[in-house]
Amino acid sequence: MTRLDVVGGAGILTAGNIAALGVPGGPRVGDRLGDLTDRAPQFAPPTLQTLVLARRPEQAAPLRSALLTLDDQDPLLHARPEASGATALLLYGEVQMEVLAATLAEDFGIEAEFAPGRVRFLERPAGVGEAVEEKPWLDRTRYWATIGLRVAPGPRGSGGVFTYETELVALPRAFHQAVEETVYATLLTGLDGAAVTDYRVTLTRSGFSSPVSTAADFRGLTPIVLRRALRRAGTRLYGPYHSFEAEVPADALGPVTAQLAALGADFSGTTGGAPGWLITGEPPARRVREAELRLPGLTRGEAVWSSRPAADRPLKPSH
Repeated sequence: MTRLDVVGGAGILTAGNIAALGVPGGPRVGDRLGDLTDRAPQFAPPTLQTLVLARRPEQAAPLRSALLTLDDQDPLLHARPEASGATALLLYGEVQMEVLAATLAEDFGIEAEFAPGRVRFLERPAGVGEAVEEKPWLDRTRYWATIGLRVAPGPRGSGGVFTYETELVALPRAFHQAVEETVYATLLTGLDGAAVTDYRVTLTRSGFSSPVSTAADFRGLTPIVLRRALRRAGTRLYGPYHSFEAEVPADALGPVTAQLAALGADFSGTTGGAPGWLITGEPPARRVREAELRLPGLTRGEAVWSSRPAADRPLKPSH
């Protein structure tokens, strides 16, 4: 039973007071106090991805366990096991990687090696696409299953959603689970090689042949049908952007804006004049480091730069 004990014996907790919260199993990062509102904090998606391996092979399993434990504790860390034995991480920057390496060494006694961080791209469906394989065993294929899937865009920020138009009793539970798990696993890689997000996949048709059909038939056929539906829907590739502010000397405005424009930045404002200018805008995240390195030379070291993750943007037209 959840308990709230307010220091001083007051019946309710008000601003400025202190209380002890007792939760069965203990509170966890991500738990919410109070009603869900539109003002709930939202973090921009991570912009970097990397792979982590243990320096000593015998620490591979403890490393994966430690990373999953830290992932459960930290909403800014996103860890996923890879089939290769490494663990994939989504991060917000190189500093987070350094902090994580120190935490693994100090708290878990594990020395980890991180692959160089690279910018994370995402794909989103550009339209609606459907595909069906109905009783493919009649065509002498190896999968004894019928599957129909529809791929459609989902609301921004919704991630991946799997739904049914078929009756749940039309397939054994194990077959339904095989289709759903395979959909999520397949869409970790889209048409451009990036993970697909903000999609809605619907099972529109299903069937099996008793007693020969197995869950393996549905796991094998689902990626074929899903890929076909995804190609018909098309995808757009998105890349992360940063929002920046740069204070530069008055005589450096031209060279700085020209350089930022060459790096793909979109400008949202230029204010000031004398003794300096404040420039704001959004460059691609993959070019931020280059901008930081070039700015001192363009401003005689007198610039002040700050940036933070912003919403991603489409990088190329749909297929």
